[in-house]
Amino acid sequence: MAEEICNGIDDDCDTIRDEEPPTGSLCEVTGQVCTGATCQCPVGQQACGGTCQPYAEACTVGIGACMRIGANTICDGGTFVCNVSPGTPVTGGALQWKRRQLQRRTERRRGQCANLLPRL
Repeated sequence: MAEEICNGIDDDCDTIRDEEPPTGSLCEVTGQVCTGATCQCPVGQQACGGTCQPYAEACTVGIGACMRIGANTICDGGTFVCNVSPGTPVTGGALQWKRRQLQRRTERRRGQCANLLPRL
């Protein structure tokens, strides 16, 4: 009698196609199930490092102004890692320019709000 594999065929001639064996699995990747003659991870997961793992979950890297938001989509060393890198800190003249820009924006917004207040 042949061993059952995930292929849509009744390999062991027991009139049931692609049934799971009493021990182990029809699929090589841990967590996959045999559906429609193919091994698949559950929805929202993909195979990485021999197991089904959550895929494309939101992630952040870096701290403060250097923080970036991405998704865990790169399989590295058996786990999914974030697909972005931390930003580069702004220093020196660039930092002073950025501060001036933010200060001007804040002053403009204050001026716009002052015009909206009723005069007493």
